[in-house]
Amino acid sequence: MSQDVIESIENTLEILRRIKDEVNKKMEKFYVKGDISKAKWISEIHTDALEAISIFTKEKEKILKYAELSQKFKDSPEEMIYLLSISDIPVTAGCGKRIAEAIAGYKGLGIETIDHKIDEIRYEGITNPEEEAPLSEISMTSFMYRVPPFELTRAIFEKPRDNEITDLLGARFVWFIKPLNVDPDSWIMILKRIPSTSTKTEIVKGKYVYELGILVPSEIELVDVSNKSLCVEIRGRYPFFIKFGSEQIEKAASKIATKDKFIHYLKEKADLLPKNIGQILSSWKLRMDYLYFCYKGFGLSTDPYDIYCPFTDKCPFSKKRGGPCDGNIYWSAKYFKRKFYPKIYPLRRLKLSARGGIETLHEEFPNAIIKIRSFDKKRVESRWYGVEIGTWFISTRPTVRLLFETEIGYSIPTSVLQLDFDRNYLESLICDLFKEEPEVRAIIATKFILYKALGKRLDYRRLSSTVRSLLDNQSEKYSEFQRYLNGEINEEIKEFSRRILLHSLKHLLTQYILEKIAGVDMNFVLTKYNYKYSDSVFLAENARNGRIGIIDTVVRLIERNGISSFVLDFANWLHEYLSAHTSDFEKLSSRRMYESERTLLTAIARLQKGDQKEKALAEQIKKVIKKVKAFKMQLDQNQAKIDITTARTVLLAGDVIKEEEVEQIEDYFDDVLEMAGFLLCLDGCNGCVRLEKYCGEGVQQILTTSKILLFKFAERLIDLISRGWSQRSTEVGKIVEPIIFHAKKYVNIISPFISPRYAARLVDLASKGVKVYVITWLPKEEKGEYAFQKDSLKILRENLGENLSIKVMDRPDVKLPHDKTYIVDDKLITGSFNLTESGLYGNLERVEIRVHPTTVASEKTQFEKLWKESGDLAEYQL
Repeated sequence: MSQDVIESIENTLEILRRIKDEVNKKMEKFYVKGDISKAKWISEIHTDALEAISIFTKEKEKILKYAELSQKFKDSPEEMIYLLSISDIPVTAGCGKRIAEAIAGYKGLGIETIDHKIDEIRYEGITNPEEEAPLSEISMTSFMYRVPPFELTRAIFEKPRDNEITDLLGARFVWFIKPLNVDPDSWIMILKRIPSTSTKTEIVKGKYVYELGILVPSEIELVDVSNKSLCVEIRGRYPFFIKFGSEQIEKAASKIATKDKFIHYLKEKADLLPKNIGQILSSWKLRMDYLYFCYKGFGLSTDPYDIYCPFTDKCPFSKKRGGPCDGNIYWSAKYFKRKFYPKIYPLRRLKLSARGGIETLHEEFPNAIIKIRSFDKKRVESRWYGVEIGTWFISTRPTVRLLFETEIGYSIPTSVLQLDFDRNYLESLICDLFKEEPEVRAIIATKFILYKALGKRLDYRRLSSTVRSLLDNQSEKYSEFQRYLNGEINEEIKEFSRRILLHSLKHLLTQYILEKIAGVDMNFVLTKYNYKYSDSVFLAENARNGRIGIIDTVVRLIERNGISSFVLDFANWLHEYLSAHTSDFEKLSSRRMYESERTLLTAIARLQKGDQKEKALAEQIKKVIKKVKAFKMQLDQNQAKIDITTARTVLLAGDVIKEEEVEQIEDYFDDVLEMAGFLLCLDGCNGCVRLEKYCGEGVQQILTTSKILLFKFAERLIDLISRGWSQRSTEVGKIVEPIIFHAKKYVNIISPFISPRYAARLVDLASKGVKVYVITWLPKEEKGEYAFQKDSLKILRENLGENLSIKVMDRPDVKLPHDKTYIVDDKLITGSFNLTESGLYGNLERVEIRVHPTTVASEKTQFEKLWKESGDLAEYQL
């Protein structure tokens, strides 16, 4: 092993030396030619190569040690995790945790250390090649997001003949969790068509157990629908049908013995498809990952032969049941349409035990506006409770939620990071933003009114009518919207604003920790936010064995640098990230606006020179442009803010632009929208802030995130940390005491007067391991009004030790600052008050609290200078 590493190092060094020599030759050529700028640029590459050679040469022993330890722990990730979790290993260069972290690297821990594992994922009828390991030990989180229920997928490994079937039929494997309100007959028929299942099965084809009311799978076999026809009926106010497979293919497949004959049959069917279902509909061949759909939103079918609705026997809209539909008029095949399989959102909730767990960190900002806590062995339940099918192409029912009869998931004891925000602070911030930021008012008010109107279902017609009502000065929604635009804010919109702030914050805080601190992906964590009874954000390690180091890393960072430094760094990162994001999208929108205008003008000019049909098309484009511009002008006049995707939906679902008009102008419609000035991303829409893959809120997340609110929050937080807090009061002790006497590392105090009571409390603080350094005043007289100061000094001197050091000022040339100073861990307190009862509770005093790391560091430097100029208390006679 060591010899291999040595050879690799030498080979790398040889390559670097050759690069250095070649670069040096090029550099000299450019200097000879007089091209100094290029020579300097190449010189930088030359310097980098030299530095790399130096590092490899100097660090050879460390690299060998790394390789040795890496090999040792290669097959034992549990030992590595244990090593990372030992609290008393010193964090010094070259030993302990630092070695462990260097070897493992969070990316190196891999998926095997996290999550509940599904022991095996199989594909019905397909065996993996002998030389390959079976698809086992699959992270359940990864599986749920990769293959949600009711979504077709293709096999990861297939034999050649199986692959030919997939090429003909498209992705064809499904798995089921029994939906809530599923029709019993429908479910029984599914079970009958799938061997090795029972009528009570909650997961079709698999093994599982129940733990804490959660269904926990251990094995899942994905069902092949190439030779089956399965129909699921979900009952409710309106039924919903999903059909997989094909009756025609199933009937033929039941008589076919070999895969060769089955493939031959499928190829014949593919050739006959234009004749059987029509030239246009057959353009997607036999593929089962394209579907027909009901325009009323009652059903979906992957059967290429369903040119008429297959659900007429049970659908309430069918003529057989007294409805208007003959199986044709609302069925997409009538309009020669099939769509790629709809967007699936797995819906997950995270439950954290209110009790239990070992608290490993508790830090808070002054006035407790932000608290950060962490816990080990906190019980966390990850529960998937349903799926949301985003059928955006069905205007009357574009969102379908299918809830599971039994929630699926797992429960683990793990490490949790919890951020709690003071509600008064958040509400005050929101009220200030509403008062001072017109753009915030406009965007949040638009989202709020849409959210109230749409609820959990993104109904496109309702979305369209709601947006248009914001432009109608006779509507109630218009009046409500205008009140918000004028600065009105009520409890309802405050709660909504807190929700979207915390939701957006959850996503970006997670991204910050994972990308900048831990270097792992979203599979490694579970996230959650509260806004009802508390204002909190949670990040839990998705680790069934307890700890993988992500929370530990954050905790050590906060312990080392302080909560203020951590929050400020996050706020700065957030501000820069969102600034760059907004700038990039504004530039992109501006460029596309320019390019779309040029494209449209060129197209219109060209078409106007053509035949009658082309001239009519040019007129149609101009007509649509006029309608879209009028709509955009209305929005701008009423300060309603929507992005390009929402605008497209509103225009089409609201019949402002007819579908046939869009079909006529074909690919020009997006150009029209961009030319009108609709932005690609306005406020966290279209997947930019919400990180939708791991959200769990389905389509709601478009309305329950806000980029601008998060951006303004970051601005205010940075300003608060820079500016600090200032207050005058006769009870400054209520603010000061919790900070001083909950110190964890050290307290530096400059106070001329200290009462005996507070002297005793400082002694007590030092006895708990906190380093206490005090600079105070030594009175000359034995008695009189300053006798209490002498008593305090006696208490302090009697307890001098490793953690308690006292210095006094008695030199005439050095005087104590008039401002009193208290430096506590990462916080700075200054003001007019002494550490006495009357100073903290009685006199009208001023207190200022600063938490900016630079400010605290500067004051600490001044304290250290004054400390050197002062005399030790032990040397003075009292």
